[in-house]
Amino acid sequence: ISAIMQGSLAIGLKMLIQIFVLSSIFHIVQSEVVDTVEECNKNELDKMKDEFNQCALRFGFEFEDTRNAFIQQIYLEEAACIFISNIVEKCGQVWSRCHTEREVVTMKTSQVKSLLTTYREMVNIEQCEVVTECSKVKASPRIEKNCSDASILNVQNELQNCSYTRCSTAYETVQNLSSPALIESTLCNTLQNIVQDCIGVLDICLSEEDQQEMVESFLNNLRQFLERIGGEHMMNGTLDDCQTDWNHGKELDDDYE
Repeated sequence: ISAIMQGSLAIGLKMLIQIFVLSSIFHIVQSEVVDTVEECNKNELDKMKDEFNQCALRFGFEFEDTRNAFIQQIYLEEAACIFISNIVEKCGQVWSRCHTEREVVTMKTSQVKSLLTTYREMVNIEQCEVVTECSKVKASPRIEKNCSDASILNVQNELQNCSYTRCSTAYETVQNLSSPALIESTLCNTLQNIVQDCIGVLDICLSEEDQQEMVESFLNNLRQFLERIGGEHMMNGTLDDCQTDWNHGKELDDDYE
């Protein structure tokens, strides 16, 4: 099992799920309040989003390592501030490829706000420069399905809690397995169960078109995370052959209604 899963499992795993959800929902929210520059086509936009997600995950792993190493509050506050700053300032550098300078400022502000819904208790807001700077910027209004900030937060929490429960169960199950085929099957079933049981909450705030984009991003990140759990013990090393036809799942649900 990969070393990133050692230490505080519950905290670490939940944090990673939160990053997946935050980064995925964040890009959908921003698509409603900022436009892309004319020179940026869909492939370039998708590449930008993917690079941002991978960067955010990398800093997420680093932050979790720090949380496991230092327990004093002052060190955790500093680490949390650096974590948020890295995601916004370093990972967010890719936004300038497809958005104007003014739009990037809006995106940074919204990202900080999203991160604070999860990490507020760990951050000394008055001492964290990136937070204080972004708090001075007036955020653009959200317009997707007339969802309030509270509704979006509820959707975010439901999705991450549902996904966390199933990933945690998968991790504990894999610990007791030695067969590569069973390990791969367990992780694939976990991914499929998340599609079946957790994704539906997005109906509350996202249109079907936006859901498609968000789910693709979320499942891509989640697939890689589950592959890390399996590590070298997986039969094929990846979950590329694990079928998760989200649209097909929705059609089956509709047939029963």
